[in-house]
Amino acid sequence: MSQHGCRRVVCHALFVLLAALVPVSSTARAAAAPTNRNLADLARFLDAAVPADQRRLLFEGWRGTALAGDADAQYIVGTIYRRGASTEPHVVDRDADQARRFLSTAAGHGRLLAMAKWQNSN
Repeated sequence: MSQHGCRRVVCHALFVLLAALVPVSSTARAAAAPTNRNLADLARFLDAAVPADQRRLLFEGWRGTALAGDADAQYIVGTIYRRGASTEPHVVDRDADQARRFLSTAAGHGRLLAMAKWQNSN
């Protein structure tokens, strides 16, 4: 695993640890569950050791959820299209038009990082 990949895994592990230590209401915990799931799946998607067919299924799942209106999935899909597959084997081609489409939709739903990435892609 690359140094960059290791940092992501470490950051994710710290996030999970902090989330377990900080008391949170059950309503907030339920609202965060999809985001935590996306983070775990994103770590798997970025892991080159995960077979390409499993990574492709993860991407297609996010894409379907994004098309159904989920802002987190729109941000993830837009970002993946913006970067293309950065891990081998190659799973998703870089597509600037699709990146703008998904990032602009996520930005419209209030995702600040999507707004920034969308502005940089124009």
